[in-house]
Amino acid sequence: MFDDLPTERAAIAHICYGGEGGQLAAVSTLVAEFDKLGFSSAVVALGSPVVLKEDPGEWSDPRCLVYVSITRRGDIGSLVRVASAIRRIRPRVILCHSHRHALAGVVGQVLSGRRPTLVVVEHQSTHLRSKKDDVLSGLALAVSRGVVFLTTQYQERYPLRRLQEILGRPGFVVPNGIGATHRRSSGELRLAPKRRRTQIIGMASRLVPTKEHDVLIRAIHILHSRLGYDKVHLRIAGEGSTLQELGALAEELGVAEFVHFVGHVPSSEIPSFLASLDVYAHATLGEGFSIALLEAAEAGVPIVVSDVMGVNEFFVDGETAVLVPASNPDAMAAGITRVLDSRVGSRLASAAREWVLKNYSSDQMAAGYRAVLAAVDPSGEWLMKAPSR
Repeated sequence: MFDDLPTERAAIAHICYGGEGGQLAAVSTLVAEFDKLGFSSAVVALGSPVVLKEDPGEWSDPRCLVYVSITRRGDIGSLVRVASAIRRIRPRVILCHSHRHALAGVVGQVLSGRRPTLVVVEHQSTHLRSKKDDVLSGLALAVSRGVVFLTTQYQERYPLRRLQEILGRPGFVVPNGIGATHRRSSGELRLAPKRRRTQIIGMASRLVPTKEHDVLIRAIHILHSRLGYDKVHLRIAGEGSTLQELGALAEELGVAEFVHFVGHVPSSEIPSFLASLDVYAHATLGEGFSIALLEAAEAGVPIVVSDVMGVNEFFVDGETAVLVPASNPDAMAAGITRVLDSRVGSRLASAAREWVLKNYSSDQMAAGYRAVLAAVDPSGEWLMKAPSR
């Protein structure tokens, strides 16, 4: 059962969800940035066998990559496997992005002879959390040495704030960032929608109920009823549980030929996907801090996005994006129409790109995490540019 567990050791281990989405993107970025600085990383990727992304390139080629399949709720085998992997990796610090296996990670550190040092990273939108999420996060917080929030807004509204204070766990705010692999010169950017016979709207995310892809499909249906928008197409990148339901909706509304489900797009191909779009439209009920939105902004694609927590702390309506009410297809259609005006779209795209490049680079993200690591493990050499091995 454990023949494929790692023999390599690493300074940092990430315990995270192994399917597409924000955790994969954030962990991949950190692995790449830490590697530049000489900090070795390991990834323990969790999930059902059908969602696990098993291409090491998706994770920026960490020193070791361990896949832990979860076949059912309360899977004891996955807990044992995580503890065993961490024992062999023997990391100085664990960054725990997926909280169910936090205790297993700490047990693994203890068994390896290490002082248990785990940091909880809170990716989930505060207002979308369930009671079960709070229980799992509470257990993770109890065995941690601190907690990282992606936004100040979520730190202030943290539902476990009282427990955090009782336990004396410090909190840190470290926003996500995007790496140089997504950077292109300004000459390669499309900084405004071009008036073509066909306009392409797109979104990249997991296909789950909290990402309101149905709103986008209904918005496309609305646009097709208007003069001049009968050739608008929608490209949805991602995989997930709502795929069949969304396909059925497109058929029902008579826009199936204009709605394209392109499946999972590897991180290396995201720039090409974004370059194909005239508008990036992101319908959602809430975000932790969407790397997909950062990538779209950096790519120079005008953005229309739901006005929700995790978005409106950063994007400003009419300045860096068009923000529309969530769960409102008419508003989404109106927003798309607005940015298809080349004067509006080019202005928003240019401002959003400048904002992202200035504030949300991958090296700024890594610097934030290095400060966290130094706080929870003061004897480590985290703030040195070239740490000793």
